[in-house]
Amino acid sequence: MKKLIYSTACILVILFSNGCHRKKDTPGPYNYANVPDGGTAVIENSNLSGNGLIVNKANTTFVLKGNVVLDDLSIIGNVVIEPGADVQVKGLVNIAGGAKLTIRGKLSCTNFTQIGDIYLSGAHLIVTNQFTNSGGTKVYLENSKISVEDLRILGSIVSLQNDATKNGNIYSLIYFTGTDLYLNRAGGSTICGPVVFTYNNDMGASQVKTTKVNDTVIAAKSNFFTLYSIPDTESLYQFDDQNCTPQISPTGF
Repeated sequence: MKKLIYSTACILVILFSNGCHRKKDTPGPYNYANVPDGGTAVIENSNLSGNGLIVNKANTTFVLKGNVVLDDLSIIGNVVIEPGADVQVKGLVNIAGGAKLTIRGKLSCTNFTQIGDIYLSGAHLIVTNQFTNSGGTKVYLENSKISVEDLRILGSIVSLQNDATKNGNIYSLIYFTGTDLYLNRAGGSTICGPVVFTYNNDMGASQVKTTKVNDTVIAAKSNFFTLYSIPDTESLYQFDDQNCTPQISPTGF
């Protein structure tokens, strides 16, 4: 009898425990304004103009989808712009040291200051004024286009060589557009991989020469100008860096 009572009591305890136990829900995406440490906020089809500077804090992730409008954006953690997204920042985009920005859609801004690394894949980055690639930082390019008026290169630009580029555009493009073009490549900066420029009047101290490569590019990708929606009268230049090792994938992304 005692064994029966003991067994029955154990069964009741187990049933009661299972009935009262609730599985802890995994929280969904947070709002960008209150995303906690380690959390992710999704900003989708949102016009946040008038809200001033939006700060992506350390150890947080923003995922931007659809059409998004911001005044200014400061990235201290991680930001991902999804394929098909069209993100307009009216003023400045700043990527802090250790921060990461991945662009798979379109991002436009007035000024772009990079102290952390960025990765563009099938992307278009439009900087209508000044783009500063700071020392020690990297721009990783994969089938991507950067449109810029004023470009200052102190770090590295790495155009990836992998199956995606081999079967895609092969080259990435730095397209200079505007009324006051400026290119300054500092000594010690590096440019590696299949990336071409439409402007080669380097005012910096790199002393790295360029070669006009229109024929080479067209031989590799006959519809290059159409792919990037630029006039076929543009001259294409490639920097003649000698000491660089092509990369297959971006480091840290």
